[in-house]
Amino acid sequence: MIRAFLDANVLVSGAIRPGGKPDQVIRRAGREFEWITSEYVVAEVVDVLARRRIQRKYQAQVSAEFRAGYSARIRELAEFVEPTRTISATSRDINDDPVLAQAADGHADYLVTGDLDLLTLGEFEGIQIVTPEQFLKILDAARED
Repeated sequence: MIRAFLDANVLVSGAIRPGGKPDQVIRRAGREFEWITSEYVVAEVVDVLARRRIQRKYQAQVSAEFRAGYSARIRELAEFVEPTRTISATSRDINDDPVLAQAADGHADYLVTGDLDLLTLGEFEGIQIVTPEQFLKILDAARED
């Protein structure tokens, strides 16, 4: 089965835009691919969803109850990886390096992200870095095989 590490921006987008490509990816987790994540990513998701700007724009969708439930859903569906190493200066954004290391430590086939700094890399240690839309096409192709 395909193993994919979903970046925090995919999870945030999935939460605030039901039915969008990131949400579609999340809904296929467990059935069509193994979802890998980390405490680092979950903490970032919860932090972003609690930000005042997000709260004002998506108030009904990101209440404290929703954030707790969403975090619990991630914990239920995803395999958590504990980082075993650090890497540095791989991405243009130093904050993305832990994501790359965790995806590699989790033996991911794909890193699904909307982050242009990561997407410009294209791949890292054999992990293909793709958008949610690209990943949905990969899942569709795998289903046809």
